[in-house]
Amino acid sequence: MDSTERRFPPASAIAVTFAAGFFAACATVYLLGGFGHFLLSAVALTIAVPAVLILSVTTILVDRFAPARRRAMNSLLNFVSWPIAFTAAQIPGLFVGLSITSWQVTQAKQWCDGLAPELEAFRARTGEYPSELEKLGIGLRPPKMCRQSLLYQATPMGYALDFADEASWLSGYAYSSERGTWSHYD
Repeated sequence: MDSTERRFPPASAIAVTFAAGFFAACATVYLLGGFGHFLLSAVALTIAVPAVLILSVTTILVDRFAPARRRAMNSLLNFVSWPIAFTAAQIPGLFVGLSITSWQVTQAKQWCDGLAPELEAFRARTGEYPSELEKLGIGLRPPKMCRQSLLYQATPMGYALDFADEASWLSGYAYSSERGTWSHYD
């Protein structure tokens, strides 16, 4: 192989791609398409777009005006490949994270909706809703989204359930038995 020929993909680009993929998978699982995940993806795009432009312009210039500098071009390709790989791995992860979060919210709402018969049975026996969920006497095994942030409040006319959306900042979902509906708040 002639030393002026480009070798693609360079070994470092492959290693960076695997590292970026691992990082994206971790971000997808822990950030779940929330604001932090969106911010991470935006930063990746902000870095990668100029990197791709620089790589494209430099490749054209080197090929056109300095074919003897193709070896230096390989070094530039090694340097610029990491933001491209990082971004390529982050963007699909954002959408997967959003899907996971949506599934977890649905699971949490269904679990909370499943409490309604127990709460109504308690009210039928005692004339009022319990002051706390533990008084229902059932083994509560809430889904992940409800484990740390589930709030329950008995009111004279009904009850309210609330849980935070862990993927977002300062937002969550609230249910009112008086209205019989879920609402999202920021």
